[in-house]
Order: sequence, then structure tokens, then C-alpha cells
Amino acid sequence: MEIVGKRLALVIWGRDRNGEDEVWVHTGTVRTSGSGFILDRGEYKPRVKLLLEWFPRIEPVNEEVRSTLCRAEVYVSLTIAPIPEGMDPSQFEDIGLHHPSDRWRT
Repeated sequence: MEIVGKRLALVIWGRDRNGEDEVWVHTGTVRTSGSGFILDRGEYKPRVKLLLEWFPRIEPVNEEVRSTLCRAEVYVSLTIAPIPEGMDPSQFEDIGLHHPSDRWRT
């Protein structure tokens, strides 16, 4: 599936700092960047590196949920968790997307 130029939703499942389930949706346009791909979320938001291992999981957005996914054409669903105790954080790749701080919660 060709996704360059398409609006992609990253649907990220995780838990907040209190252990409650949360879902974040980040959308933008897929662009090439060097030998890889990024999610361009607009002028005032950081770009997100798209990992090639996610590409087989990218699917078209069903029309029924398109407005929920901010008009995205395609999406990928990801699960995040804290870095396991004893693991070296440098073993993980920073894709440019970070958990929102508690001060932005409503």
C-alpha cells in the first residue's frame, strides 16, 4: 500500500501515570525523510519517525471511524509501556513522540 502523502493516524494504547487506560491519536501526513519516513504533524508539532516494522500493520480507515481518527486515510495501532526495569533506555529508538505531561491533562 502506498502511504506517502496520505493522512495517517497513530493510535497509541497505553496507561497513564495512575495506571488508567488511555488512547492517544496523533495524525499527520506521511513524508519521506532521507532513507525513511516521518509523520509530519504540522508546523508546531514535532515530526514522528515511522518505523518500517509498523508498515505491514498499516490499514485503511473505515469510513465509520474517520472523524474519530481526525480524517485519517490510514492508521496503525500501537501499544506503549514503560521501559522494563533493568533495560538500558539507549537500546530503544526515540521516534520523537513523548507521553504528554500531567499538566496538560483535563
